[in-house]
Amino acid sequence: MTTAPDMLKQFGGAPVSEQNFAGWWGNDVFFVDFDNGLRGQSGKDDMSHPQKDLDQAITDASAGDVIYMRPRTSLYWHGSSPSVITPPTATNWVVPQPLNHLSIIGTTTGGGLTHGVTLRSYASLTTATLMFHAQYCTIENLGFQGIDEQVSEGIVQSRKETIGTHEGYALTVNRCNFQVYKSSNAGALVFNSGRYNQCLNSTFWHNYVGIWLGNTFNNIHGSQIIGNIFRGATGDIDADIVIGDSSHTLIHGNIFDHAQPAYSSGIRLKYIQCTGTSTGIISNNYFATTEATIGTACSLGTMVDVANKCGDSTVWMTSS
Repeated sequence: MTTAPDMLKQFGGAPVSEQNFAGWWGNDVFFVDFDNGLRGQSGKDDMSHPQKDLDQAITDASAGDVIYMRPRTSLYWHGSSPSVITPPTATNWVVPQPLNHLSIIGTTTGGGLTHGVTLRSYASLTTATLMFHAQYCTIENLGFQGIDEQVSEGIVQSRKETIGTHEGYALTVNRCNFQVYKSSNAGALVFNSGRYNQCLNSTFWHNYVGIWLGNTFNNIHGSQIIGNIFRGATGDIDADIVIGDSSHTLIHGNIFDHAQPAYSSGIRLKYIQCTGTSTGIISNNYFATTEATIGTACSLGTMVDVANKCGDSTVWMTSS
């Protein structure tokens, strides 16, 4: 077998990082090419016969497998809209609990742009575009685009369905792009279960809420939000990060590259809004305004001013 980086270079580019080559340690690798693949082809360890749709690869995969997705053949933009990939039927993508440690990675032809593989919900479905019930999964180098009709659940969500279980546990989101999520009922990315979820090095653009920790179940523990960029017109944004009941949350090294949120019918209008009892650290973030407002239900009060917009101040979140 050809070494992994060479194979992927032929398939459409090398992935952002190389720590996800689980398939070269005994698990399987699936190749998905929306433009050139065919339904019914295996795509398993065979880039010359890729599958067409992500849902087929998820159905065929087992725990610990890796799915590589190739960019669209015609990678072009219509204004702010990239060439997107949508589900083939009226059901969005779901990673069920047996598929623990599954990785879904977009490949790029150069520059590492996260727009090469952009996923969008099927028509007017109100479910999350990509839902995880499995544990310890990873998505990397993928783009996601919201649609106006998608009114709940978020674009990507890790979720448990039964309290006390570990469904949707420990999802890692790395170098992804989330754009234009307009619903007030969730965030573009929702960590809606358990512990140890993390969002790293990703971009959020024109989202009503960028990241929401605990939309239904709350009790989100050990989340890490590190090195992300939040952009967009202030009138599109109600809050970049909303935190429910949470402990040991780390929000570190992020860039909030817009003025204070000013969504016309918003109820939060903060960069970071705590809606529950939370503990953790907010540190070394950059805010585009000199006085960065963080709304919180913690003992810090209703607002915390981080006076230095370069982010050298540290805000401690303490339980109320």
